[in-house]
Amino acid sequence: MSLLYDTAVAVVAALRNLRDEAGGAYKPPTVIQLRTASLNPGLSRHTPAVVTSFVKWGMHHLYTDISRACNLYQSVAVTEPSDKAAQSNDGASPLLKYIFADPPTIHDPDGTECTGYKLIVSGKHPPAVSYADLGAAMCELSRRREELANQAFGVIATGKPKTTWGLLLWAWLFVLCDRVWGLLYLGV
Repeated sequence: MSLLYDTAVAVVAALRNLRDEAGGAYKPPTVIQLRTASLNPGLSRHTPAVVTSFVKWGMHHLYTDISRACNLYQSVAVTEPSDKAAQSNDGASPLLKYIFADPPTIHDPDGTECTGYKLIVSGKHPPAVSYADLGAAMCELSRRREELANQAFGVIATGKPKTTWGLLLWAWLFVLCDRVWGLLYLGV
């Protein structure tokens, strides 16, 4: 599975073309990528190792895809020469900026009321955030993109989101069955 990575490759290729066409007028856009607290070392170190290992095992293919895409974004966020800059020795500019939004489990898909959220870089965090709060946080990350560029932020609840563990458990059951089936029959 490589949906996110393939998308990142396409985005990077398109931005390289745009930068080469625009020359010195190119302004790097900011990619805001939804990731997961499980892939953020500053957040996941506060989760019991057995939980983190189980989640990473169950979501192995998805997390590998997310990690590859994020690694690509990080690699082109540093200064890289454009074709025209390399030819004229004018220097280089970053292709893009990125922000990674790393929520814990996301709950209450039908909820529309925010309960409160906070952006953090590291530390302990509650296990759940609502979709409404995550949406509000994504809007804040977009508004503050210049200030927050090239960083990862945990999105945590400050209020009490309505948890929907039953729905998540059904999804996990499907993921685990798929992962076990893959191991047994496909060797992956």
